[in-house]
This record gives sequence, C-alpha cells and structure tokens, in this order.
Amino acid sequence: MSINAVPNQTKIPFLLRPIFHLPLSLPTHFPSSSSSSSSSSNLILKEMGAVLKLLDAILFLFFLLIAMVAPLIDAQTILPLSYFPDFLVELKAKYAQDYGDYLVSDKPHFFVGLVWFELLFQWPLALLNLFAILTSKPWFNTTCLIYGVSVSTSMVAILSELTGSNKASDKLLTMYYPFLGFGVVATLRGLLAHSSKSASSHSKRAALARMKRA
Repeated sequence: MSINAVPNQTKIPFLLRPIFHLPLSLPTHFPSSSSSSSSSSNLILKEMGAVLKLLDAILFLFFLLIAMVAPLIDAQTILPLSYFPDFLVELKAKYAQDYGDYLVSDKPHFFVGLVWFELLFQWPLALLNLFAILTSKPWFNTTCLIYGVSVSTSMVAILSELTGSNKASDKLLTMYYPFLGFGVVATLRGLLAHSSKSASSHSKRAALARMKRA
C-alpha cells in the first residue's frame, strides 16, 4: 500500500449537500429586550403627555370658574349679604328659585360647613392650581390630586342628600353632577402624573443599565 494514498472520503448524498454547505456564521447582534421595553416606555410617556395636556386644559376652565364663583356666589351662604353687590345677591336668589335649590335657600348645617370648607381650603387650592398650570409647576400633580379628592368627597355628600331627599329635580341635579365629574378628573390628573413619573424613572434605569453593559 502506497504511503501517499489518500483515504476514501465519505460521499455526501446529493440531497444533503446544500445542508453541509450552509454558512456556519451566526448573527452576532440580537435585539435587546431592554431596548424594546425602553421604546415602548417612551411611547407610553408621549401618549400620557398628550392626555395630561388635554386634562390640564379642561381643569384650567373649571379652576377659573371656581376662582370666581366661590368668593362671589357661594360665600353668600355664610357671609352677610351686605358684603356683596345687589346684582350678585339677586343672581343667586334667581338661581335658587329657578332650579329649586333648597340647599341654598334653607342652608342646612352640613351644607354651610361644606361652604366654609370650600372657601378656606378648596378655593386657595384652586388659585394655586391655576398658577401651577400657567407656570408648569411640578407640585401641581400633588395639589390637583388633593383638590380632586376633596371636591369629590364634598359632592358625594351633597348628591347623596339631593337624591335621598327626593326634593331635587333633574334640572337641579344637572347643576351638581358636572362638579362631581370635575373632582374625578382632577383626581385622575394627579394619579396619571405620578404614574408617568414612575414610567419615566423606569426608562431611565433601563438606559443606565444598557450603558453599564456597554
């Protein structure tokens, strides 16, 4: 047997040859799960930002209304009428007559207490929230949440009285229900702001983790 003899090579079947000729190089880059989660977090933050701007526009109108109505109209329930112009006194009396608002005319003790609470606590908060919206203050999230919870609580008490007494007309209820909705929207505004902060901090932590791995 010759030394230079080449051993017989194993023949590969024709149908299997394409498999053995496939490139052995594998992709070296795979999409990172952290990058995909970061992009989704950024998308969520953009959507929440648009929602917050819409809520701020709605809340600004309500806060502006409260800033004027509370000291000029609601305060007549607890302060002497001589402190107010005659046309404002007549305006409130006409409202109570047209809508049959017996809370305004009879002045039950719980309603008087809620008006004091409105003037001493909720009205200053409304002014602060107006200032915070105009100047983009970061503490608006907290003050708006506090205001929303307090207004919602007050309106639940008033609406419970109106519906339970069977004295309130549908026309009168339509005057109070929007303020309950206002309180709910203000509460959601504060909660959404805190949720967006959590999402933002999560995306920042993910970015720092990618930088450390790099």
